[in-house]
Amino acid sequence: MAKHAGGVNTSMYMSAIQATIFDALYKSDSSRAWVFQALYDYQWGSVANEVAAWHTHGLTSFVCQSQNLYQYGIQDTITIVNSLNLEQSIRINEQKTLANLVGVEYVGPWNNLAICEAIWCSLVRQAGNVIDKIGISYDVDIIIGTIQPPTIDLVRENVGPFGSIDLYLVDKPPTFGGYF
Repeated sequence: MAKHAGGVNTSMYMSAIQATIFDALYKSDSSRAWVFQALYDYQWGSVANEVAAWHTHGLTSFVCQSQNLYQYGIQDTITIVNSLNLEQSIRINEQKTLANLVGVEYVGPWNNLAICEAIWCSLVRQAGNVIDKIGISYDVDIIIGTIQPPTIDLVRENVGPFGSIDLYLVDKPPTFGGYF
């Protein structure tokens, strides 16, 4: 956003960004100088140079995760291949949900800005008024009200930070290995 359309300081979201991010960063001289440099004094390079800079840090691709708002529930299956090389698919998890429930789970960064600006909280994790510290539950108080759908439990129990899913490989029992 800062690189395009005149920069963040001319954006229609500037007041929300100011209230939810920059106000917390203005607490110290060094962070205030950084914000000023980032907003007004930074000279963007070419896209090729930016890509090269990310490559030096090991980032070679970026994939945007999408969501299917019309998906009805979640079904996880695995395929087991036995010693005779025969395959069998087994459903290991099934979660029925409403068709639009997935869309409620992530409302987008612009909505986060608007909500945090309205309730005077910061998006900066170390700020004194970050949502966790002011006693508001983002899920319950802001997004869904007092009814907690099963999707929230599903995500919190099975999906780790940054959308990662932990897989655990379990060794076969020794007696089973000895038999075959």
